[in-house]
This record gives sequence, structure tokens and C-alpha cells, in this order.
Amino acid sequence: MKKSTIGYISFGTCCLILAGFSIFLTTKLTDYQGHIEEQVIKLDQQDNSISNLEGIIDRYQVENEILVDSILYLNEAINEYVMRIEEQDKIINTLNRKLNKSLRSFQSLEEQISSLEQEKKDNSMVIAQMEEQKNILLQEYSETKLQAEMHEETKARLEQTTYEKIDLVVAEQKREVIQEIAQNTLVSFNSVKIGKKPGRSNTRKIAGNNKWNYTTFKFSMSHGFENQKLMDERFILKIFDMDSGEVLPYNEGNNRFPESDAETSGKIFSFTDNPVEVLHVNLQPKTGKNYEARIYLIKEGEEYLLANSHRTLVANGKAKN
Repeated sequence: MKKSTIGYISFGTCCLILAGFSIFLTTKLTDYQGHIEEQVIKLDQQDNSISNLEGIIDRYQVENEILVDSILYLNEAINEYVMRIEEQDKIINTLNRKLNKSLRSFQSLEEQISSLEQEKKDNSMVIAQMEEQKNILLQEYSETKLQAEMHEETKARLEQTTYEKIDLVVAEQKREVIQEIAQNTLVSFNSVKIGKKPGRSNTRKIAGNNKWNYTTFKFSMSHGFENQKLMDERFILKIFDMDSGEVLPYNEGNNRFPESDAETSGKIFSFTDNPVEVLHVNLQPKTGKNYEARIYLIKEGEEYLLANSHRTLVANGKAKN
């Protein structure tokens, strides 16, 4: 074989190798770019989630400060009203003593007049003077009684206002307890599994019918060293479609679970001990690509988001381990 032919063959082979290597590099580069874009999206989502959490925590802290200030202000107001009530009590007691004294003097005059009227001598002048004294006493008694009644009314208004202030303090203290639980309860997710059936490994795809119906949660809840604050409290776990902002309803009136919380916004549970296990059921097709779980405290018919309860379930259409 001629040297020129061998050279052409070698050159052609090198070109093919270089072309293949170029395609390989291009494919790898495309994969890396896709991976980088994916990571950027995840980082953006994490940044948004962190910002949201920081915003929630800041809001709770501000609300707690406002609640504490409100309670201090109300306590000061209550103390002031109590002092004013005590002042009214002193005035009323003084007026009552004066009334009793006037009444005793009046009764004494009546006895004296009755005694004088029984005597045989003329006591009309003395009796007339005593009758004048009785009229004066009656006038004083009426005026004193009117003053006492006015102070009684003032005291009653002050007491009513004090009771209202006390009710406000109790309500504010309840709110403070709720906010404290919402802000400082830590939720640690041990495992989260989403799929066609309960407790199975995470499904690869969530889009389409019957791809993701069940979410099995296992987590721990703690409140520092005071877990008794959580004991028997009611909570609700919700799953949010982060793309639409809507909540996945729990169970959707599933006939297979007639005793369950059909058509509710989430799964309600009570805290008794760790770990907590919650099964969320939703049979509708999942159209979003990003989902997140959140837990709320239920208190007197209202829901309060636990600041440290967010858990990403699906990011960019993939289940998060």
C-alpha cells in the first residue's frame, strides 16, 4: 500500500475520532448545562423558601413583641382601674358611715319627740325645733344617699371596664402562647415517601393519573425542652402546589375511607409522642412540578403556620428524598 494511501486513511481515522470526541464533548456539555440550570433553579427555590421562612419568623417576632407590649399596657391599665375602684370603695364606705350616723340621729330625734309628746306640759317649741332638725337630717341623708349611688355607679363602670381589660389580657396571653408555639416548634422530617401506595419508595414521576396518590410522613416535633406545650394540641398537615399556590385537598371524599376527613384542606392529627406518622391521601392527577408540605397549629378554629415546618416534596417534577 502506498504511503499516501496510508496517510489518507490515518487522516480520515483521526477526523472520525475527533468528530466523535467533539460530539461526546458537546453531549456532555449539554448535560452539564442542563444540570447547572437545574441546580440554579433549586438554589433559587431554596433561596425563596429561606426568604419566606425568614419573613415568617420576623413577622412572628414582631407580633410577639406587640403582644408583650399590649399585655404590659393592659396590665398597667388594670392596675390603674383597680386603684380607682379602691378609691371609690373608700368614698362609698365613708358615705355609708355618714348615712348610718344620719339615720341613727333621725331615729333618736323621733324617739325624743315621741317622749316629749307624751308629757303633760307644753313642749311644742322644742318639738318644732326637733322637727326642723329632722328635716335637715332628711335632706342631708338624701344628698348623701345620692352621692353614694353615684359612686356605686362609677365603681360598677370601673369594674366592668376592668373585667373587659382582664378578658383582653387573657386573650392576648392566649395569642402569645399560640405565636410562641408557632414560632419555636421545630419539625424534623425523618422520612417522606410519595407514590401510588402508602409507605412505598418515592415514585420517579408524579405527572399523570395514579402516579402519586399517597404521601407517608414520619417526623418529630420538639419545643425546646418543653414538649408538654405540644401535648394533645391539634395540627393540620397541608400539601401545597407551589406552581399554582393551591392546597391539595385531603382524601377528596374517597369512598374507600368513609371515616376520614373527606374534602378537608389537610390531614388533622394530635401530638402525643414522637415520632409522628401521618398519611396524606389525594387521588387527583398532579399537574404542578413543585410541591411543599407545611404544618399548622389549630387553635379555637384558627390555623397558625409553624415557621419551621416547611418540607419540599417535589422539585422540578422529581420527588425529593
